[in-house]
Amino acid sequence: MSPDGIFNNIHEQTEAESRPRRLSKEQIEGLISRGEVISNVDCSAKDLSGINMSGGIFEGADFKNANLSGTRLNESIFLKSDFSNANLTGTNMHLAVFNECRFKGAVLKKANFAVAKFVDADFSSADLSAADLTLSSFVQSDLSGANLSHAELSRAAFLESVLTNADLTSANCEQTMMVGVDFTSITLNQTIFHQMLLFKSCFAQMDLHAMDFSMSQFNGSDLTGTNLSNAILTQAGFMEADLSGANLENIQAPMALFVKAKMVEAKLKGAILKQSVFQEADLTSADLSGVDMEACACKKALCRGTKFSKANLTDCDFSHADLSGADMTLTNLFRARFHQIIDEHTNWTGANRDAAFGTDPELAAAEQWQPAL
Repeated sequence: MSPDGIFNNIHEQTEAESRPRRLSKEQIEGLISRGEVISNVDCSAKDLSGINMSGGIFEGADFKNANLSGTRLNESIFLKSDFSNANLTGTNMHLAVFNECRFKGAVLKKANFAVAKFVDADFSSADLSAADLTLSSFVQSDLSGANLSHAELSRAAFLESVLTNADLTSANCEQTMMVGVDFTSITLNQTIFHQMLLFKSCFAQMDLHAMDFSMSQFNGSDLTGTNLSNAILTQAGFMEADLSGANLENIQAPMALFVKAKMVEAKLKGAILKQSVFQEADLTSADLSGVDMEACACKKALCRGTKFSKANLTDCDFSHADLSGADMTLTNLFRARFHQIIDEHTNWTGANRDAAFGTDPELAAAEQWQPAL
């Protein structure tokens, strides 16, 4: 054979090998049973409903527009595979791993995602309604416009992921982790938020009134101007969160943490805040009229111009707090501590200040003690 003929044969063979293969259900199941890696296959628009692909390893597989309803993908691994616009209704993906896969526009209603892992996945405009995502994880994934209504998201994790315009109506987010998520365009109608980790997320200007965020953590989050009135925030955490201008009127927030939170001009009228911690919080010009702050810790809090009128401050500790210009009229200060406070122009009219503790001389001397040089 001439050199040109040999070259043409090699070129044709290379092209044939690089061309995506079309495989039947039986061929796919056979390759999986032999433990072979299935790569460069074209299953687009193919009916693979009910197929058992559990335990398979796929790379560069094309499942666009395929019917995969009722299939078993549990404990499988998919690398750079495409499920765009595929039908995966009721599919079992338990313990499966998906790296750089696309599910854009796919239908995944009532699918089982439990303990599945998705890295750099695209679920934009996908339908995951009523799906089970328990203990699943989504890292650097795109779920913009995804339908997660009625989905089970308990103990799932969404890290550095995008959920713009996603629908979480009636979803169960108990103990779910959503770090760095922008919620401002997400639909949260009747969504269950309980014991969630919502670090460094954005809820600015959102209407979250009367929602239950018990034991959820908003550390470092943006809640500026957010309406949380009448919300249940028992044992919730807002450490270093920004709640400036937020509406927190009549919230139920006993034992909550507001350590170093920024709450400038926040509205907390009638809030229940028993045993909560406001250490080093900035409450400048905030309105806490009529709040119940019994046994709260407010050490080093910044309360300049803050309104506390008619508040219950029994057993509150304001040690080293700045109460300059604060309104303390008609407050209950029984056993409250005001050790080393700044109270320039503070209004104490009608408050039972005699029932409170002032600066402790011995403690003050100890705090100022310096070792001899």
